[in-house]
Amino acid sequence: MRPLPGPTWPVRTAVRLTGAALTRLQRRPVAVEARLVHALQLTWAVPPGPARALLPAGLGLDTHRGTDGREWALLAATVAEVEALRPRGTPRSAGRPRHVTVDYRLFATLAVRRGRTVRGMLALAGQSDDPLAVLGANLTSRGGRRRVDARVERTPRRLRISVGSGDGSADLEVVADLDGTARPGTDALPERSVFAGPRTARRFGPLPRTFLPDPAGVVVVEAAPDLPPPAAVAVAVPRATFLEHGPLAGVEHRLSAAFLSVDVDQTWGPGRLHLPTGPDPLETYIGM
Repeated sequence: MRPLPGPTWPVRTAVRLTGAALTRLQRRPVAVEARLVHALQLTWAVPPGPARALLPAGLGLDTHRGTDGREWALLAATVAEVEALRPRGTPRSAGRPRHVTVDYRLFATLAVRRGRTVRGMLALAGQSDDPLAVLGANLTSRGGRRRVDARVERTPRRLRISVGSGDGSADLEVVADLDGTARPGTDALPERSVFAGPRTARRFGPLPRTFLPDPAGVVVVEAAPDLPPPAAVAVAVPRATFLEHGPLAGVEHRLSAAFLSVDVDQTWGPGRLHLPTGPDPLETYIGM
C-alpha cells in the first residue's frame, strides 16, 4: 500500500504568511530619521510623453507650462550626504556612519478623494555608497537601490559630488557654488530653466511626500513638513548619465533648478498604503 501524502496546507500557509510578511516589509513599515549634512536636489524638465510612461497605476503627472509655452514634466536627482540613519527613536550611535545617497524621482500627483489630489515625488531608482544602507532600502521598498562609489569635496566656496556607477549608466558629477548663493532668500536659476522665476521654481523643489509603487496601489511616505526652506544655488553638472540610459535616453532635458539644504535633521514616517480603486475614490490608507 502506498503511503498517503502528508497534508500540504501547512506548507501553503507558511508560504502565504512569508509572502505577506515580505510584502508588508517592503511598504516601509518603520519610521526613520537621519541628519542631512548636505542635500542637493537637481531638477530637470523633460517632455511629458516619455515621463508619463514611468507612472504606475494611480498616479498622474505633475507638469509645468514653461516660459516657452510648452508643457514639461519635472524629474529630480537628489544627492545627499547622510549620517546617523536609523529607526526613529533609537540613539544616534545606532545609526549608519556618514554616506552618500542618490535618489531619482518624478514629480507626480495622487488622487485621494473626490476631485482632490496631493503632490509628491515618485521614486524611480536609488543609489548609495553604503552597502548596508543599500540592503536595508531594498528590504523595505521596491525601489531597487544599488551600490555606487561616491566622493564629496567641500570648500567654503564650492561643493563637488561625484558618483560612479561602475557600468556608466548612472554616473553623476555636480559642482555647487556656495559663494554667496547658499543662503535662504537668495535664488539662482540655470540659464535654460523653464521656470519664469524663483517662486515658480520652488514649487518643484524638495517635497515632503514620496510615492512608492506597490502591487496593491501606492505607498506614501511623508517627511517632517516643518523643515527650513532650501536655498537655490548655481550649479554645473558636467555628467549625468542616467539621462542617457533607460526610458529617458535621448529625450530633451533642461536643467531648471537646484536647491541645497545643509545640516538638517530629517524624519520620515512609516509608509501608508493608498488604495486608489473602489466604488468611491476616497482616501484609503492601511496602516503598516
